[in-house]
Amino acid sequence: MSKSNPKKQLLFIALFLVFNVINAQLDFDNTPLPTRLGNINNWNLIENASDDFNYTFNPTNNNADFGPSGKPAKWNNFYHNSWDGPGATKWQRNHVAVSGGNLNIWASRRFFDAAKTNPYTKTFEFNGTNITRPETISGCITSKTRVKYPVFVEAELKVANSTLATDIWLLSPDDKEEIDIIECYGGTGDDGRNNFFSERVHLSHHVFRRPQNFADYQPSDWNSWYRQNGVSKWGGRVVRIGVYWKAPRILEYYIDGDLVRVLDDDAIASRLPDGTWQYTYPAGTQNGQLIRETTGQEAGFQKMVVSSTSNSFNQNNLNVAKNASNTSVIDPFNYLNNGQQFSREMDIIINVEDQSWQTAANRSPNNTEIQDFDNNLMLVDWIRVYKPVDNSGGDNGGSSDGSFYIENRQTGGRLSSNGTANFSSLQMTSSSTTVDTVKWSAIDAGGGYYYLQNKATGLFFRPVNNTNGSTIQQVPNTYRGAYTQWRRVNSSDDYFYLQNKATGMYFRPQNANIGSELQQRPTTWSGNWTQWQFIDTNTGTLSRTTTNIVENSKKDNIYLYPNPVKLGDQVVIKGTFKEATLSDISGKTILNMMKINKEESILSTSELSAGIYFITLDKTETHKLIVK
Repeated sequence: MSKSNPKKQLLFIALFLVFNVINAQLDFDNTPLPTRLGNINNWNLIENASDDFNYTFNPTNNNADFGPSGKPAKWNNFYHNSWDGPGATKWQRNHVAVSGGNLNIWASRRFFDAAKTNPYTKTFEFNGTNITRPETISGCITSKTRVKYPVFVEAELKVANSTLATDIWLLSPDDKEEIDIIECYGGTGDDGRNNFFSERVHLSHHVFRRPQNFADYQPSDWNSWYRQNGVSKWGGRVVRIGVYWKAPRILEYYIDGDLVRVLDDDAIASRLPDGTWQYTYPAGTQNGQLIRETTGQEAGFQKMVVSSTSNSFNQNNLNVAKNASNTSVIDPFNYLNNGQQFSREMDIIINVEDQSWQTAANRSPNNTEIQDFDNNLMLVDWIRVYKPVDNSGGDNGGSSDGSFYIENRQTGGRLSSNGTANFSSLQMTSSSTTVDTVKWSAIDAGGGYYYLQNKATGLFFRPVNNTNGSTIQQVPNTYRGAYTQWRRVNSSDDYFYLQNKATGMYFRPQNANIGSELQQRPTTWSGNWTQWQFIDTNTGTLSRTTTNIVENSKKDNIYLYPNPVKLGDQVVIKGTFKEATLSDISGKTILNMMKINKEESILSTSELSAGIYFITLDKTETHKLIVK
């Protein structure tokens, strides 16, 4: 029997107490998660992305990272690139501070004269026209930690009592994907010119086509401007608001802990001002544009078809609307070219801004209004970020049954069985299909490979033969050779290729049509068509059933660098393991390494050729290595 070490026990107890004291001090600890998201024990706090702003950071003109004392910096005092803001906005670093337990971001204006009647101006393009307006200086910060689904981001803040936008949002580093947590123009303006927007909170998102032929889509339905009975304006109010980015095509919005809006693939559920729910889907598109309302109070807004209503949120009602819809509410024009979904990591951005369309409509603060510091001040008490434990957060109240959908990156469609007949071909179906024929489970075949079994038929699948273009067919689950074994080879953004053990090839849909058959293709076919992801059938989030095949595993912090590596250079394997095997694209073993227990191991590529290799650690975890 081993003996315990009293010093180690005391150290552990001390660290445990320090850890709990630190976490007990977070302002949001006593604020429960929204009831719909379940017990907080089913969620992990992402501390590096969360902050209660109980420290001091003084305004500075310098580029500065900041955060709690003694911890890694959480924020930078500017936008995530050099852009200085939309419309008449000019972001400046010195309009950001942390004091009094809050993040402070404010706006001001520069004038040429002491009477403050002759302001600096800014010229910007809006709808093809150059517009000049008084410049608005304000602050913006960007998180040092990026987030990605499934993730819940929530903040408690005081909305600026100004016609300027109070904003917290998520944005991908390439500026192509954006999820707005809050966009609120909370002040009425002294003359009431902003009454409509001040009593509403915009709950929306954007997808952008860049760089050539720029285009911007966002849902523009009437209900995206959330209004609540009893609230005449949001400016000056303290509000708790959050978004659960549940899956690539599912967003849930919460205000003061209550669910108020859900975007789910092709349809939307919205809580109306009286507390009832409405389920809608787009009326469609025409000539590359959204179809819009032409009459009534909703004229100019996106035209939606009302599928049903209910007294409280009902997922079945939303599913009916989804099944009736043929237009995505996430990316209807496929600007992202990734299956109409959010797929990238995103920065958290907090700012005040003078939006182009507001400025163009002359709703910006006038020269008198902008001088009221308190009205143009946004205060954030705290922001918190959680990820579900094993994707079990939310309505399901526990882990799923292990089944998953296999979704294609290019088409967004799902892999489906084609009936119960042996040797029939697989086919693609729509992303809204949820019957058992599109549900799969993984059976461990050893060495990082799996049999993929259909829930409805119990059959496996395999290529007919080893030729390029071979059809993928269903076979009995007694076929347990190399042809029915597959492994995940990670690509990016949680997508991967499925590689056959016998042939070394990937597979893809023949085309984008429902009913399309699947074809085997060489590993040189590495575009979106050959990329897949597993989506948990119960939670709608990424399935972690077979995540032992990764690029850079979180287990034991093992990763490879550099990767890709130049032929002849060395690769460092960071982390400890007992056994490692290097194999080529065909599965042939090139090298075995045994009992590597040190923190870093060196692999020379001088005896290799340029190409793709796989390093399998302890027979359970595989990393792709690219030698150039």
